[in-house]
Amino acid sequence: MSAFVKELEADFQLAGNPAYAEQMSRYMRNKFPFFGIRSPEVKRLLKVRRKATPLDDTLGHILHRMWDHDNREMQFAAIEVLKKELHKQEAPFIKVIETLIVTKSWWDTVDALSVLAGDHLRRHPALQPKVTDTWITAENMWLQRAAILHQLKYGPETDFNRMKQYVLSVSHSREFFLQKASGWALRQYARHAPHHVRDFVEENKSTLSALTQREAMKHLR
Repeated sequence: MSAFVKELEADFQLAGNPAYAEQMSRYMRNKFPFFGIRSPEVKRLLKVRRKATPLDDTLGHILHRMWDHDNREMQFAAIEVLKKELHKQEAPFIKVIETLIVTKSWWDTVDALSVLAGDHLRRHPALQPKVTDTWITAENMWLQRAAILHQLKYGPETDFNRMKQYVLSVSHSREFFLQKASGWALRQYARHAPHHVRDFVEENKSTLSALTQREAMKHLR
């Protein structure tokens, strides 16, 4: 294990609170164990450790080692590291992000990784549309969710045609996380083009789930 990961783990073990750990695990449906560290403290400890101990391996290897750790705060910390270092990575790094999306998958990590994937894809436009077109047709539901959500921060630069294509391609699914993601993506774009979203929902009332429609139209009623 890298010195950075080993020292960060020791920091988290010292800072952990068993009572918080139980609460946090329960909130995540007991899918993951926790040290019991609130998000602001995770970020503070990570900042201190990064000043004291440099990253001592490639970013991909560091992230995978952090992701391999049982306790969920290590994955949260990995995402914070990725936020700081992603702009330095070359186009093929999208495969690292994809691996993280499909590993220990739950909404808390997948949603953050989806936005970071979107940042990387904007920085390396030659990757598109192949990457997210592959994700939306994957058997892995979390890759599909990432494809739908990757444009959340694109604002007026959103490719709405692509978003509509992805939303419609999963509209048959009864999966909550896909219905919710579709509505969330549409709601976010409605901040910039409300009439486009309203028209799309109206035209596809018989196809879109009630949840997707409700989320998409939340601020348009």
